[in-house]
Amino acid sequence: FSLESPRVLVAVAGRAASFQVDPVFHNNTDSQLEATFYFPLPEEASLSEFAMWINGKKTKGEILERNQAVAIYEDIVRRMIDPGVLEYVGRDLIKARIFPIPPRGTQKVQVCFESLVQVEGQLAQVNYPLRTPSGLAGTTSDLTVAAEISSPIPIRSVYSPTHQVDVTTSGDVTIAGFEEH
Repeated sequence: FSLESPRVLVAVAGRAASFQVDPVFHNNTDSQLEATFYFPLPEEASLSEFAMWINGKKTKGEILERNQAVAIYEDIVRRMIDPGVLEYVGRDLIKARIFPIPPRGTQKVQVCFESLVQVEGQLAQVNYPLRTPSGLAGTTSDLTVAAEISSPIPIRSVYSPTHQVDVTTSGDVTIAGFEEH
């Protein structure tokens, strides 16, 4: 499978940052696949939602104790129903098992989380980890990141240490983002 066109939306208001990540998995084979997706969370982030699209409809997941989640997931897979299971793998990494990804088809998921904006003096910092553990299958194409920053205090500049960002400001709202193809 490949990971295609991930879209990241960030909303920053005061000291809170909300993230919505919409990865799409594409099955490049003629067989039904199960994907294991590792997703890094920023330090001190809190997961707020996990969802999959089943028959074109967004279906929210619930966070369960690991053994209970795995047992339910394996039972659903045996019955060939569309499940997804999400678990924490350490403090800042989650693992999602996604089934099925149809032959030559796609499966969209959504991960939402919240984190605090790091503030030091007049500098505010929001982190989104673009790293993934090495050795994982799949490729990424067409990454889009957009951030909407609401602040009654005028923002002097927006900077990314890794990507060239486009920035526009209108009143108390600054929009920053980039697209990578």
